Amino acid sequence: MKMKFVMATAALALCATAGAGEGCPGDLDGNSMVDVQDLIVVLSDWQCTDKCAGDANGDGIVDVQDILEVLMSWGPCGAEGCTTNADCDDADACTVDFCIMGTCYNLPFPGPGCGPN
Repeated sequence: MKMKFVMATAALALCATAGAGEGCPGDLDGNSMVDVQDLIVVLSDWQCTDKCAGDANGDGIVDVQDILEVLMSWGPCGAEGCTTNADCDDADACTVDFCIMGTCYNLPFPGPGCGPN
């Protein structure tokens, strides 16, 4: 249940602009991939305030915002992904379009003219 809350929060959070990985926010270990290793760096430096590797958003403290930064940047660096629900609009009136953590989802929407009623 807590993971669902964290993921939902991450989906609504604004992506921070600073990160340890050059040009790849959230890539704290520099392997051109934001993954569990980067999350471990954040957790290992939890509440650190002295130039910590886990400070993914560069605000001077390792906290939940850094976890969100890593989750919002999850995946290979440089991969194109969505940042807003509008990025996922497939122009199909029979789907609900939304963006979560850089991935588009287009779910069927039952309604008039949209498949079996």
